[in-house]
Amino acid sequence: MAAAQAVQNEVEPNGTTATATAITLTNGVAKVQGNIYPNADEDFYSFTGQAGDRVFVATMTAFSANNSTDSVIELIDTDGTTVLETDDNDGTFGANASVIAGRLLVNSGTHYVRVRHTSATSQLRGYDLYLAVRSGSPTAETEPNDTFPGQALPAGGYVSGVVNPAADFDFYSLALAQGDTVVVILDCDPERDGVTFNGRVGAGVFAGSQILVANDANIVSPNGEAFFMTVGAAGSYSVLIDGSGTGGSPTSTYVAAIFVIPAPAATVFTYSSTAPAAIPTGPGQVTSTINIPDARRIRRMALAINLTHTNMPDLDVTLQGPGGNEVHLFTDVGSNTQTTMQLGLSDDAAVPINSFLVMQGMVYQPENSAKLDLWRGRNSQGTWTLVIRDDSAANGGTLNGWSIIIEEEPALPAPGTGFTYQDIFTTDFESGDAGFTSSGTGNQWARGTPTAAPITTANSGTNCFKTNLTGNYAANTVQDLLSPNINLSGVSGPIFVEWAMNYQIENASFDHAYVEVRVAGQPATAVRVWEWMGATMQASVGNPTTTIQSATGWGLHRARIDSFAGQTIEVLFHFDSDVSVELCGLAIDDVRVFGAVGSPEIDIQRSSTSIADGEPNHALGNVSTLTGQTFTFTVLNTGNAALSLPGATPVTISGATAGLTVNVTMQPAGSVAPSGSTTFNVFVQPSAAGAFSFTVNVANNDSDENPYNFTCQGTGFTNAPPVLALGSPTDFTAGSDFDLTVQPGASLAGTNGAVLRVTDATPDPVDATITFSTGPQGATPPAGIVPPANVSGGAGAGFNLTWTGTANATNTPGTYVWNVLLTDGVSNVNRSVRITIANLAPAHVVVAPTTGSGALATPYAATIQIGSTTAINIATVSDGNTGQNVSFVSQSLTASPAGSSATHTFSVSPASGNPVTLVCTPSAAVLADLGDFDYTILVQDDTSPTPVQSTIYVRITIAGTAPSITSTAVTTAAVGVTYNYQVTATGNPSTFTFSASGLPAWLSISGTGLISGTPAAGDIGTTGTITVTVA
Repeated sequence: MAAAQAVQNEVEPNGTTATATAITLTNGVAKVQGNIYPNADEDFYSFTGQAGDRVFVATMTAFSANNSTDSVIELIDTDGTTVLETDDNDGTFGANASVIAGRLLVNSGTHYVRVRHTSATSQLRGYDLYLAVRSGSPTAETEPNDTFPGQALPAGGYVSGVVNPAADFDFYSLALAQGDTVVVILDCDPERDGVTFNGRVGAGVFAGSQILVANDANIVSPNGEAFFMTVGAAGSYSVLIDGSGTGGSPTSTYVAAIFVIPAPAATVFTYSSTAPAAIPTGPGQVTSTINIPDARRIRRMALAINLTHTNMPDLDVTLQGPGGNEVHLFTDVGSNTQTTMQLGLSDDAAVPINSFLVMQGMVYQPENSAKLDLWRGRNSQGTWTLVIRDDSAANGGTLNGWSIIIEEEPALPAPGTGFTYQDIFTTDFESGDAGFTSSGTGNQWARGTPTAAPITTANSGTNCFKTNLTGNYAANTVQDLLSPNINLSGVSGPIFVEWAMNYQIENASFDHAYVEVRVAGQPATAVRVWEWMGATMQASVGNPTTTIQSATGWGLHRARIDSFAGQTIEVLFHFDSDVSVELCGLAIDDVRVFGAVGSPEIDIQRSSTSIADGEPNHALGNVSTLTGQTFTFTVLNTGNAALSLPGATPVTISGATAGLTVNVTMQPAGSVAPSGSTTFNVFVQPSAAGAFSFTVNVANNDSDENPYNFTCQGTGFTNAPPVLALGSPTDFTAGSDFDLTVQPGASLAGTNGAVLRVTDATPDPVDATITFSTGPQGATPPAGIVPPANVSGGAGAGFNLTWTGTANATNTPGTYVWNVLLTDGVSNVNRSVRITIANLAPAHVVVAPTTGSGALATPYAATIQIGSTTAINIATVSDGNTGQNVSFVSQSLTASPAGSSATHTFSVSPASGNPVTLVCTPSAAVLADLGDFDYTILVQDDTSPTPVQSTIYVRITIAGTAPSITSTAVTTAAVGVTYNYQVTATGNPSTFTFSASGLPAWLSISGTGLISGTPAAGDIGTTGTITVTVA
């Protein structure tokens, strides 16, 4: 016997072969539920079959809420267009349901089934589609199998036989579990030769001896029959195939697919009443209650009823839920020859309760206006009342007991590691409309407290939205209630929209309601997450007749809307009505949109081992009373949002043992990115030997671990801990850390080995563990520098730890830190070793003829004769970093003689090298340029990406040569004869001015140095000294 594993649902849109809903066949069979809605809807389904396979497909439409059951099914070939076979009304449940039985496939590949209503102006709300695909040859019947229970059903349930002679019965026995649905689809003309018979199928026994059968009386080939029934108890059952009881002949051949749809696999909770209650002879009624103490959110609900009555059609049965709403279950079912009702009611059952007169041993669907799905979302807690009305006199009975079976809504799926569910939008409408707006023709949406039965409360508080707070909705309305925009940025799946809803609505053929989610302002993106498909929510019961107004009561509905992640959405609640039958309407409350949002997840570790939040005994081991010990803890964020460690001191200590010194010596960073980490240090020093403890408290924004607390315990001891000290030789300097500065290209080993010495005063064997901690390159240690290897059980008398290698130019300048953990079996000592890679700035020294140091106070000084343009060397510039070259960057003039506009040019030679010479090339000077020129010079090395620069100060002095008289004086003169003496001179600059003092009255000197005049007779014998000045 073949069993399907799960009922499937159509997925709209599926109105073409291209969008067909794929059917998953398990053991070759499947059950699918769908709706032909709205008018002219068509549903396509796809499945895989091979040439030579036989296909059995049937619809069950008897529960269609609009009371129209006329389906058409078509089997379509792999090309998506060729119709292999069509059937309109070979089915029995309802009267115009459809069956295609045993059709042979001619091609291999994907085939299609199309389901539609025979009229484009009607609907099927809903239908069940059963499909079986059978390969190979069926197993032939084994006669005699004419009497119950018949032959055992062969494995796979694929059989063939002949109803012959007339009135032949073929029985096939099988075992069924409680809630299983047995399906029989019969092909009455497997040869497709036009020769058929009036086949009939059924199953039993029920009510002790009843075989229930289905037969649509069609005898036109191709001819098929289908039977479905859900059994109420586990046991042995049989399937019957015959010729309507009397038919049969050698040509009455058949092939049948017999298979099982298992009961839904779910955890259920059953609540029962076993107290008998007399059903009056009527007219009258009896009630029975079940009090459910558990608050379970109902996903699916079923009922079990056990009663006897001498005229079963007298009974009208309803169910009242907590809060008083009443839902009709069935009216006037059964027969006066069937006095026992012992059955289940479930929306998952195969056929409705009015399909047969027998009421014992099966599970039926309630009547159309009584779907148990109306209870979906309700809170189960409270008193439930079964009401049995007997509407005729003279017959009575007993309610022996009844049960409510509840499957609750499943828990939300886990949001994923590092995510938590957060409300994106929520409102209970108590403080206002919450941004909701309404519109439409005859719009009656209003917020407040409903006052018209059967809806007279809000779900929570006192306010909700309803299509008419004070009465029924009006005729000919189109009403939309629209949420404000809801931003789902940063929200990932799962995402849900949730709302509370209470409603009473006319048949969906006339009045409509639905809930949609769509991108804000884009109706074309709408996804319908709920839609009213049912029958009119009223029923006339009892005597005198009472009209039951069957509102659902407040139920919580939820739909998943992951496809809208990251978008801005709006939620639409739609209602529209036609010209007649106005009921209480649709009420909405407690709207909520929530989803998985990245959240921080804190974890604290020490030595790569996690410490649980609330850990009562995190062992620190032995800690010296002499030196104490620093413990490093790592805070990790394994979530998907930033972890915040707020305030200046997010880590605090409490509950420390008296006398214990315990301090947080380094707080963690205030924020930790997803997958990131930070550390904090706690220094612990006991005052005496013995046990100690303290609690670490870490404030954070992890919603369920704030603060993160754990208690540390350890033992104080007095023996000497290991010591890490300077070695010999060493480049390190000692302090709280050991520091060394090195330039790129410099070696750490050799004559200046970077050596530290480990000793222990005990002396104990000491383990040394060296781990790289951090640096300017993050977790990447500097290339070229090699730390010492870990030492295990080193001699307590002492050993060296030596850092070797060369600081490469590729290393990012900055401080690189190694952690050295020393353990002598009792004490742990943590020390840091810090090696700083720092580039040297280019250095410079004076060269002749320059003097000075190049500093601002004592610049390099050079004197240049006016007019000279010969370059002079100012200084030698070199870089102490191996492999670094020096180049010229810039010069700037900071002071110059008044009136001078001269600029002298500086450069280095060569243009890039190590060392280079700083050179000054003077410009040709004029008198205005005499004096001091002060320059600031920048040179740099070629460190990448940021060169290191040095500043050199230079003073250039432009000077001249003092004039010197080169002519010989004429010292005699004759009376009456003109005296001339041209004074000549040399010097730089070569333009001079002349003056003289001590000249007799008859002499004068010109500006060019000519002394001239003519002496008179009175000047005879006179002498004197004349001083000539040249400038």
